[in-house]
Order: sequence, then C-alpha cells, then structure tokens
Amino acid sequence: MTENSKVVLRKLDTKYIDEYFEMINSLEVHEMTEPNTLFKPFSYEEIKDWLDCLEGKDNRKDFAIVLEDIETFVGEVVLNEIKDKCCNLRIALLPIFFNKGYGTQAIKLAIQYATNELNLERIELDVYNINQRGIRVYKKCGFEEVSKIKISDDLYEIRMSLEKV
Repeated sequence: MTENSKVVLRKLDTKYIDEYFEMINSLEVHEMTEPNTLFKPFSYEEIKDWLDCLEGKDNRKDFAIVLEDIETFVGEVVLNEIKDKCCNLRIALLPIFFNKGYGTQAIKLAIQYATNELNLERIELDVYNINQRGIRVYKKCGFEEVSKIKISDDLYEIRMSLEKV
C-alpha cells in the first residue's frame, strides 16, 4: 500500500464483513458521523444481517471502497434516498486510512456513478462542523453549503449539495 494507491468501488457485501464491522464500531468514526448520539456498538450478527439485506434495496447503492492494487477494504460510500433525480451521499473510512486521499477518490467515483449510471442531477449530504476534514473533501469535490442547523452551542449540521452532477 502506497500513498499513491488508487481506490475502486466494489459491491458492499459480507466479503468485507470483518473490516466493515471494525469501521462501523469505531468510536472515532462515530464521533464524526453521529456526535450527538450515544455510542452503541453493533453486533456481528446485526452487521451480517444488514449486509445481507442490501442486495434487494432499489433506493440505494452501497459500495466498499477498496485499494485497487491489493484489494484492501478502506471504507464505504453510499448513495441512498435515491428519488427524483436526487440522492444523499454518505461516506465512512477506517481511521487508519484517514488523510490519504482515498475519501476524495471514492467520492469522485460515486459522483461519476450517480451521473453516468443513475442519471442523477443533485447529490446532497449532511456533515457536522466538527468534521473539518470531511468538509474540505466535500468542497474539493464540488459540494457547496446550502444550510446549517444548530444542534448545540458548538455543534452544527451542515447540508451540502452538488447540483447537476
């Protein structure tokens, strides 16, 4: 694995269950994605059931982010709530892969998929102001802030959108 490794998107399924289990139950990931909720780890069986049920979902596409050269699981990127030429984007990485450019690569691939395969015109996402790394990546990929909701004195949820992808 090198800093210049490229990522590819693969179908997210139980092939990646061990790494996915680790990512979903990471306190560091939880603090960036759901800082206003109590951390409650998922069981291995809950994760397996979730991954097993993804196949039949029409309103979402769940991808494993994988290093192309060595097929190592990096994280997930999800296009969900697909409806009326719009969707929501969600991404999470294993903390050991933070700050390596893999999230940016994965988001760009997800945008291409949304445009070319799903014919979408808008992608939205929500990010907390404490996730400055994520905000920088989203802006780099073309997302713009459209609204902000105050959660507490120092916590805001920011809605970002990419129009006419």
